[in-house]
Amino acid sequence: PPVPTCSLSASPTSLPYGGGSSTLSWTTAAATAATIDNAVGNVSPVESGSQAVSITTTTNYTMTVSGPGGQTTCMAGISVEPPPPPPPVPTCTLSALPTDIASGGSATLAWTTTNAETFSIDHGISSVTPVASGSTSVSPTSTTTYTGVATGAGGSVTCAAIVTIVALPP
Repeated sequence: PPVPTCSLSASPTSLPYGGGSSTLSWTTAAATAATIDNAVGNVSPVESGSQAVSITTTTNYTMTVSGPGGQTTCMAGISVEPPPPPPPVPTCTLSALPTDIASGGSATLAWTTTNAETFSIDHGISSVTPVASGSTSVSPTSTTTYTGVATGAGGSVTCAAIVTIVALPP
Protein backbone atom coordinates (compact mmCIF):
# COMPACT_ATOMS: atom_id res chain seq x y z
CA PRO A 1 0.00 0.00 0.00
CA PRO A 2 1.12 3.61 -0.58
CA VAL A 3 2.75 5.56 2.24
CA PRO A 4 0.45 8.31 3.57
CA THR A 5 1.29 11.93 2.72
CA CYS A 6 0.19 15.17 4.34
CA SER A 7 0.42 18.91 4.01
CA LEU A 8 -0.17 21.30 6.93
CA SER A 9 -0.30 25.09 6.68
CA ALA A 10 -1.25 28.01 8.93
CA SER A 11 -2.94 31.31 8.11
CA PRO A 12 -1.76 33.74 9.24
CA THR A 13 1.74 32.45 9.95
CA SER A 14 2.67 35.51 12.04
CA LEU A 15 0.74 37.16 14.88
CA PRO A 16 1.37 40.42 16.76
CA TYR A 17 2.78 40.53 20.29
CA GLY A 18 0.30 38.89 22.66
CA GLY A 19 -0.76 36.27 20.12
CA GLY A 20 -4.20 35.59 18.70
CA SER A 21 -5.85 33.07 16.45
CA SER A 22 -4.73 31.34 13.29
CA THR A 23 -6.23 28.60 11.17
CA LEU A 24 -4.44 25.32 10.53
CA SER A 25 -5.39 23.69 7.21
CA TRP A 26 -4.42 20.22 6.04
CA THR A 27 -4.67 17.76 3.20
CA THR A 28 -3.73 14.09 3.31
CA ALA A 29 -3.56 11.11 0.98
CA ALA A 30 -3.63 7.38 1.76
CA ALA A 31 -4.26 8.16 5.43
CA THR A 32 -6.91 6.71 7.72
CA ALA A 33 -6.09 8.75 10.84
CA ALA A 34 -4.58 12.17 11.49
CA THR A 35 -3.59 13.94 14.70
CA ILE A 36 -2.01 17.34 15.40
CA ASP A 37 0.04 17.97 18.52
CA ASN A 38 -0.14 20.93 20.94
CA ALA A 39 -3.59 19.99 22.23
CA VAL A 40 -5.32 19.93 18.82
CA GLY A 41 -5.69 16.14 18.81
CA ASN A 42 -7.45 13.91 16.26
CA VAL A 43 -8.74 15.79 13.23
CA SER A 44 -11.66 14.99 11.00
CA PRO A 45 -12.23 14.76 8.12
CA VAL A 46 -8.82 13.15 7.65
CA GLU A 47 -8.59 13.95 3.90
CA SER A 48 -8.72 17.74 4.30
CA GLY A 49 -9.97 20.32 6.76
CA SER A 50 -9.12 23.23 8.97
CA GLN A 51 -9.04 24.05 12.66
CA ALA A 52 -8.72 27.40 14.45
CA VAL A 53 -6.03 27.63 17.13
CA SER A 54 -5.35 30.38 19.65
CA ILE A 55 -1.75 30.96 20.76
CA THR A 56 0.21 33.46 22.84
CA THR A 57 3.76 32.34 21.94
CA THR A 58 5.45 31.05 18.79
CA THR A 59 4.20 27.50 18.22
CA ASN A 60 5.13 24.73 15.80
CA TYR A 61 2.45 22.17 14.98
CA THR A 62 3.24 18.63 13.83
CA MET A 63 0.60 16.56 12.07
CA THR A 64 1.02 12.79 12.17
CA VAL A 65 -0.93 10.75 9.62
CA SER A 66 -1.13 6.98 9.46
CA GLY A 67 -2.60 4.42 7.12
CA PRO A 68 -2.05 0.88 5.84
CA GLY A 69 1.20 2.03 4.19
CA GLY A 70 2.77 3.47 7.33
CA GLN A 71 3.05 6.82 9.02
CA THR A 72 4.39 10.27 8.12
CA THR A 73 4.50 13.77 9.57
CA CYS A 74 4.22 17.32 8.30
CA MET A 75 4.66 20.63 10.11
CA ALA A 76 3.47 24.24 10.21
CA GLY A 77 4.68 27.07 12.40
CA ILE A 78 3.03 30.24 13.68
CA SER A 79 5.25 32.98 15.06
CA VAL A 80 4.30 35.60 17.64
CA GLU A 81 6.11 38.95 17.54
CA PRO A 82 8.32 39.83 20.52
CA PRO A 83 7.21 42.56 22.94
CA PRO A 84 7.93 46.15 21.97
CA PRO A 85 10.93 47.77 23.66
CA PRO A 86 10.21 49.70 26.85
CA PRO A 87 9.98 53.49 26.53
CA PRO A 88 13.24 55.35 27.19
CA VAL A 89 13.83 56.67 30.70
CA PRO A 90 13.79 60.48 30.95
CA THR A 91 16.91 62.45 31.84
CA CYS A 92 17.30 65.94 33.24
CA THR A 93 19.93 68.46 34.23
CA LEU A 94 19.32 71.54 36.35
CA SER A 95 21.96 74.21 36.87
CA ALA A 96 22.14 77.61 38.59
CA LEU A 97 24.06 80.60 37.25
CA PRO A 98 25.57 82.07 39.23
CA THR A 99 25.61 79.48 42.00
CA ASP A 100 26.51 82.09 44.63
CA ILE A 101 24.44 85.26 45.04
CA ALA A 102 24.14 88.01 47.61
CA SER A 103 20.94 88.24 49.64
CA GLY A 104 18.37 89.98 47.48
CA GLY A 105 20.15 88.97 44.27
CA SER A 106 18.88 86.63 41.60
CA ALA A 107 20.16 83.57 39.77
CA THR A 108 19.03 81.80 36.63
CA LEU A 109 17.96 78.17 36.84
CA ALA A 110 18.47 76.42 33.50
CA TRP A 111 17.25 72.95 32.63
CA THR A 112 17.45 70.39 29.86
CA THR A 113 15.49 67.15 29.59
CA THR A 114 15.19 64.22 27.23
CA ASN A 115 12.29 61.75 26.86
CA ALA A 116 10.19 63.85 29.25
CA GLU A 117 6.57 64.90 28.84
CA THR A 118 6.57 67.19 31.89
CA PHE A 119 9.22 68.94 33.98
CA SER A 120 8.55 70.61 37.30
CA ILE A 121 10.73 72.40 39.83
CA ASP A 122 9.96 72.68 43.54
CA HIS A 123 9.93 75.82 45.73
CA GLY A 124 6.79 77.13 44.04
CA ILE A 125 8.09 77.12 40.47
CA SER A 126 6.01 74.02 39.52
CA SER A 127 5.60 72.90 35.88
CA VAL A 128 7.80 74.71 33.37
CA THR A 129 7.78 74.97 29.59
CA PRO A 130 9.31 74.35 27.22
CA VAL A 131 9.95 70.93 28.74
CA ALA A 132 13.05 70.13 26.63
CA SER A 133 15.09 73.13 27.78
CA GLY A 134 14.59 76.55 29.30
CA SER A 135 15.40 78.82 32.18
CA THR A 136 13.75 80.87 34.89
CA SER A 137 14.96 83.49 37.35
CA VAL A 138 14.95 82.84 41.10
CA SER A 139 15.64 85.10 44.08
CA PRO A 140 15.91 82.91 47.17
CA THR A 141 16.34 84.57 50.56
CA SER A 142 18.47 81.71 51.90
CA THR A 143 20.64 78.97 50.44
CA THR A 144 18.23 76.76 48.49
CA THR A 145 18.42 73.41 46.72
CA TYR A 146 16.07 73.37 43.73
CA THR A 147 14.93 69.91 42.62
CA GLY A 148 13.49 69.22 39.20
CA VAL A 149 11.41 66.18 38.28
CA ALA A 150 11.25 65.03 34.65
CA THR A 151 8.41 62.60 33.94
CA GLY A 152 7.84 60.63 30.75
CA ALA A 153 6.53 57.30 29.50
CA GLY A 154 9.69 55.60 30.82
CA GLY A 155 9.35 56.89 34.40
CA SER A 156 10.54 59.85 36.46
CA VAL A 157 13.99 61.20 37.33
CA THR A 158 15.18 64.06 39.49
CA CYS A 159 17.98 66.58 39.14
CA ALA A 160 19.03 69.42 41.43
CA ALA A 161 20.89 72.73 41.62
CA ILE A 162 21.94 74.73 44.67
CA VAL A 163 21.84 78.52 44.92
CA THR A 164 24.00 79.69 47.84
CA ILE A 165 23.49 83.03 49.58
CA VAL A 166 26.88 84.60 50.35
CA ALA A 167 27.62 87.56 52.59
CA LEU A 168 28.97 90.57 50.75
CA PRO A 169 32.37 91.73 51.93
CA PRO A 170 32.13 94.87 54.09
